[in-house]
Amino acid sequence: MRSTNLVRLLARSDQGEVAAKLTLLLMVLYGLTVWQLEIPTIVLAAMGLAFPGLIRRRLFWGVLTILQAVVVLPLCYTVDNHKLLLFYWTVALAVSLGSEEVLALNARLLIGLCFGLAAFWKLYTGEYVNGAFLHYTLLVDGRFSYFANVVAGVPVGTASENSQLVAAVANGLLDKAVLSDAPNIRPVAMALSYWTIAIECLVSVSFMLAERVAILGQVRNAALLLFVASTYSVATVIGFAWLLLIMGFAQTKSDRPNQKLLYLGVFLLMQMFRMPWSDLLSGMALT
Repeated sequence: MRSTNLVRLLARSDQGEVAAKLTLLLMVLYGLTVWQLEIPTIVLAAMGLAFPGLIRRRLFWGVLTILQAVVVLPLCYTVDNHKLLLFYWTVALAVSLGSEEVLALNARLLIGLCFGLAAFWKLYTGEYVNGAFLHYTLLVDGRFSYFANVVAGVPVGTASENSQLVAAVANGLLDKAVLSDAPNIRPVAMALSYWTIAIECLVSVSFMLAERVAILGQVRNAALLLFVASTYSVATVIGFAWLLLIMGFAQTKSDRPNQKLLYLGVFLLMQMFRMPWSDLLSGMALT
């Protein structure tokens, strides 16, 4: 009964306003990291959540856009990808006020282009195709340590040791270093690499051509939700996951409240992956 009521509520809700509020929540929790601009961004975003009338004003979104542009654009080659995408999305919200159709179009284009360019770059550079990038990442990035241990048998603590060696080389303390490896890591890295490229291509094509090819319109939301759930449950970059889910939510059909509910469900589920599951499970095993 409660689920049915929620679906009805979503069907009657202002889709653009919900997407705007979720974006402001994203800015409060996972926004800019330069304190001089992070503080005013959080204050403005919090004001938008407290006073919904603000989110219907272009000036409000224009100020948020400028605050992000000051930080993001000069660092566009080094800043986290989702910070740049959040800047584009803020511009999209500003120019789409009052039109859910325009907002949905902008959301589809941003998602399609983002995934298409990501897949192209992976194929072009070659480091993804041969598995080298994810091989290295699984051995060095601590966010993947639990996954690497369970799936590829990489000993716990390997990522910490390897990252210290990499830092020592980068700081000139060592001329070179040999990272600790694991025999099963390469096939896992290859499988993840090809899966990532395949799902990114599917998301890109389905969002770019959804309005022209009926079957793509039917699979695009499932493809994006599958990508987010499978990717950010391992690489817990929650800010990026939330941004993709917000844009996905914004482009759902107004007569498909169940799709909106799925996006919001995964949006909330992402917080579960912030929990230190490896430590919790290890503690349960010891007891």
